[in-house]
Parts: sequence; structure tokens; C-alpha cells
Amino acid sequence: MSRKLEIIFPVLFGLTRRIRVNLPAKWNELTQKQLIPLAGLLHSSFDSVYEFRIKALMVLTRLNLIQMLALGERIIDLYPFIQFLEDENELTQNKIESITIGYFAGKTLYGPVGNFETLTADEWTEADDAYLEFRRESSDQALDRFIAILFRERVLPVNELDNKRDPRIAYSEGSEKHRLPLIQKIPRDTKLAVILWWTGCRKEWEDVFERVFSAKGEGPESFGWQETILKLSGTVFGNHRDTQRTYMYKLMLQMEVTLKDEEYQKQKEDSMKRKSRM
Repeated sequence: MSRKLEIIFPVLFGLTRRIRVNLPAKWNELTQKQLIPLAGLLHSSFDSVYEFRIKALMVLTRLNLIQMLALGERIIDLYPFIQFLEDENELTQNKIESITIGYFAGKTLYGPVGNFETLTADEWTEADDAYLEFRRESSDQALDRFIAILFRERVLPVNELDNKRDPRIAYSEGSEKHRLPLIQKIPRDTKLAVILWWTGCRKEWEDVFERVFSAKGEGPESFGWQETILKLSGTVFGNHRDTQRTYMYKLMLQMEVTLKDEEYQKQKEDSMKRKSRM
């Protein structure tokens, strides 16, 4: 639940002013208008954490710098209310549901609904590859490719759009290239807000599917998630193309269960070997 605060700060001639604000208590309570500038701040460098805290408070309280400075030492009383921004990212709700590029006859692209559950395997693996590249190199090229993979044209009519259905056309490999010129026009902070969402959802999956992420190949001889999808093809979910079109959540769950069973079987075999030596 958001927290209601009354901020009192001095103005001229010993008078005071009271401003009432609602501050989010956790990541998923942030609005789109709050998240976008915060995304820019969270991907910026500051001389100290206090500079970040003041600027983050300005975003959430909508106080200007003069008003913030008027609080003096009492500003530290507000720091605990934004501590969640310095803790682990728990953003799992996509706040950027659509992006319109251009003011007149603009083009609107739509993003994923909610969390990762509507992402197919091919879309997820391609987007995660671009995401990891951005995390390594902070390149705008990787960031634009990441957004171009996820944000696509609408297939559902406007009157059928809701929070439970994915409005986007199906992803096809390489289709993001024709959207890149549009994506390059989107403000960087908006793109970074989507990065924050991906980070939060990915961390949640890392906890839920711990065995899968631990077992995923790394290094120059690994083909990453593409190799994982290839290994699953021809089994539960059909051929390679059918597997690519399956929701990634289902594949993750299947892999986690399989690895758990293999782990249990190995422990059982090791236990039997120890008993046989006695």
C-alpha cells in the first residue's frame, strides 16, 4: 500500500507550507510517470548516494530543488521511504504497456502484458540475449534491439485489449530490424524503464527456476538459451519451431522439474553406492 505523507517546509517570513503526497511502498506501486525518470536515475552515476536520494525524492514527491533544500536536515527523515529503490529490484509489472512515436499520426507499438508469462521461447531468448549484452556493454544498440524485440504492432482490435491478453503480433526472428528506426526515437529513460522490468522479472525467475539458471551453459563454447531450447525440441513440446512458440514459462517449468528429478535420482544412486560399500 502507498504511504500518505504530509511534508512541512518553511517559506518566507517564518511561514510554513504543507504538501500531502502519496509515496509508493514497493516497486510495483510505481506509476509509469514515476518509473521512467527513476530509471534514468538508477542508470546514472552520482557523486554520492545522497544526490541520488534527493533526486529520487523530487521525482516521487514532485517537490522542486529549492523546496527540498528548504527542508534542511529534516530531509533525512524521508530517506527510509525510498529505501526500496536501493534494495533488490522487485518490479514484475510492466508499466510501459505501449509507446507512441511521433505526435501527429504517430506509430504505436505495444509491449508485453504483465510479467514474463506471455512471452514465447523465441521472443524471450532473443530479448534476454540483447538484455545481457546491454548489461555487459551498456550499448544503445543492444538496448534498441531489446526494445524492438519486445515492442511490436497490435493484432487485437482496441475494444479487445485488456490486462490479460497480449495485443501484439507474434514474434518472428529478425522482424525487429524494421522497427529499429522507430525505436531509436524513443527517449532513453523509457527504454531503461523496460530494462528495470526485465531485471525484476528475471530475478524472480532466477529464484523460482534456480536449477535451470545454474545449469545454463556459459562461456565461449555455449550457445546460451538457444542451446537449451534446441535440447528441449522433439520432446514434450514438439519440433524446434513448436518449442520456440511455446511460452517460456512452460519450458522453464519443464526444465526445472527435469533437473530436480535428475538431482533426486543422483542422490538416490549415491546413497545406494555408499550403502554398498558398508
